[in-house]
Formats: sequence, C-alpha cells, structure tokens
Amino acid sequence: MRATHLEFIAEQIATLCATLGEYPTIRYRSENEKMPEFEQFVQQKLNQYKADDSSMGEVKQQCQQND
Repeated sequence: MRATHLEFIAEQIATLCATLGEYPTIRYRSENEKMPEFEQFVQQKLNQYKADDSSMGEVKQQCQQND
C-alpha cells in the first residue's frame, strides 16, 4: 500500500514538472530507505512525459522587443 502512495505522489510531481516544461535532476538524502524507490517512481513518470514531449526541459529563448 505504501508503494501506491509513493506512485501517486510521484505522478503528481511529474505532472507538475511536465506542466511547467521542466525535466529536473532528482536528488535526495539517503537517510530514508524509501527514497531510492520514490526516486525511481518519479524518474519513470518523468521519462513517460519526456517520451511524449521531447522538448521538455529544454531552455526556451524568449524574444523581447524594444518599443
């Protein structure tokens, strides 16, 4: 049951990142034994979004016009 909660939260984090167009590097403290499992869930979800939108995480240049 705990893995289900971790997957749910991982999906929420990945959805937020995809909405913002971000593809972050995941870092965590090794003090909690569940963190590697959680990191894997988040990474899998991010990879799924990245497969659908290959530009996710790329820096987008904004054009500015001077009036």
